[in-house]
Amino acid sequence: MGTVEVGVRFSDYWTQTGKSFPYLSNLAVHPQYRRHGVASKLLVKCEQVSQEWGFQNLYLHVLENNYQARQLYFKLGYQVHKIDSHWNSFLFRRSQHILLHKHINIISTS
Repeated sequence: MGTVEVGVRFSDYWTQTGKSFPYLSNLAVHPQYRRHGVASKLLVKCEQVSQEWGFQNLYLHVLENNYQARQLYFKLGYQVHKIDSHWNSFLFRRSQHILLHKHINIISTS
């Protein structure tokens, strides 16, 4: 139905926190199961796992032109942390990467 990866990254130029943090990547849902809450449930589970690991912040990248994904993340409380501006985005007219952040301090039961 769907898949997502969550792992721990260490001090990165995106967050500039100087410490480790959980990072989501490769969220994908089979087309037949989209718009049925699968992605939302996967993301909530990642938040729970991140909390179990002792973290209160979660990060992920989304492409600027991926409007459906951005809508989902914003609906779930993610906020823009940083827009990565690379020279090749401008030269080759590629979509920019947006780093999103969510502060997670309450374990959801849904």
